[in-house]
Amino acid sequence: MTRRFPALLLLASLALLGPASTLRAQAPEPNKLDAIRQEPDLEKRSELSLEFARSSVGRVVKAYKDGRPEQAREILASIIEAAELSQASLEETGKVARKKPKHFKKAEIASRKLLKDLEDAQRTMTFEERPDFDPAIRRVDEINRALLLEIMQRK
Repeated sequence: MTRRFPALLLLASLALLGPASTLRAQAPEPNKLDAIRQEPDLEKRSELSLEFARSSVGRVVKAYKDGRPEQAREILASIIEAAELSQASLEETGKVARKKPKHFKKAEIASRKLLKDLEDAQRTMTFEERPDFDPAIRRVDEINRALLLEIMQRK
């Protein structure tokens, strides 16, 4: 009887924690970008803003599928804003990307993945909806290239 008690306790705790963990995995709320702006650690702010942008791509696709193009355009604008926030946060650190590339490289990789996500999402849209993605793709590509050039530039 005593051997089963820890196993039952473990199963009961997993059953209770299961629904709570699924609540945390939901899509981020639109006002989360304001909370990210409040992050005092600039490198963390950069990372969080790109995570927010990548998770927002799914919300854009869902908004278009649900017939809400205006909401989708707002989400695309917030993706651009998040990518720009990431770049600005890294610039605010005052660090030279060539000498301390860790966070710059992380941001470059994350922005490249964001760019791929946006391009993939654009391909799933109808031809009328595809041009809405162009400004976001263009701006994220510019940010990605700028980060890469900062890392690779010579003295």
